[in-house]
Amino acid sequence: MRENNLDVWQCPVCNDKHYIKIENSSSRCFKDILLISCKKCTAKSVFPMPSVHELIQFNKSYWELAQPLNKEVLELMFEQAKSRIKYIKRWVPNFENMKILDFGSGPGYIYDLLNSSCNQNNYIAVESDIVLQSAISKKGAIVFDNLHEVQECNFDIIILSHIVEHFGNPNNFLLEIKEKLKKDGFIFIEIPNQDDIYKFDLGAHLVVYNKKAIAQLLERVNFKIINLTTVGENINFLKPKKIEIIIRGIKYILKKSFPIIFKLKFLKTFDLSKIQIKNKKSLEAKFKLNYYTDNGRWLRILAQNHD
Repeated sequence: MRENNLDVWQCPVCNDKHYIKIENSSSRCFKDILLISCKKCTAKSVFPMPSVHELIQFNKSYWELAQPLNKEVLELMFEQAKSRIKYIKRWVPNFENMKILDFGSGPGYIYDLLNSSCNQNNYIAVESDIVLQSAISKKGAIVFDNLHEVQECNFDIIILSHIVEHFGNPNNFLLEIKEKLKKDGFIFIEIPNQDDIYKFDLGAHLVVYNKKAIAQLLERVNFKIINLTTVGENINFLKPKKIEIIIRGIKYILKKSFPIIFKLKFLKTFDLSKIQIKNKKSLEAKFKLNYYTDNGRWLRILAQNHD
């Protein structure tokens, strides 16, 4: 059961109970939720939070329910994996020889890219999506359904690419992650940067982060930040134009009321994300995957276990 009484709201990042803004949050994944801005750490979180049972069931088919995979999406994910490895190697030169836990590994592109230089026994994946579990296993990688199944506690680095924003209690999640790390081990985190600014629908994201919020979260669980930056297109340029907002609004209402009509080909013209991905420019250049700036689309963080 979800708790709908706003009096019990508490920021999942800093645990403060004071908020400065309440907005309606449209989500194709979870119904009837609000987006609440914390006064102290400035993170935004959905309310009421989906139950643990809801999230477990949802994540088993995440790539079908939240973001269906297609050729364009997979190509972008592969280029993003290359960019992440490049970033990690900048701060952790011996990365490919380390014992790696890839939490939320998706199709396993980190494994593919490291396979020629990394000992296979040094890589373990955690992936809750049933279809992708099978795909990763066929590649030869060890894959688990959840973190609790992983018995080892001596990883040199844990990769969390677009994972932290999916947890309603990120403090507890990162404390569980720490238990799997060596002393002085590293975590790599990539999360959206204030994606409520330019997204009509937050999908399955439970917390919206900015630099201040993620820094406070890591400080609370005693991680030392080695580097915190943003990468990708400037989010101010991603803000939708009025006509795009109108089109998305109409599409959202139609999809909610008459889902069957979205099988008609002419409505797919308004799928702006697909139109952008099909651009002939290279994905690395188009999405500025290696362009670091103060206000980029994604937050990237390398932090070290400070206990």
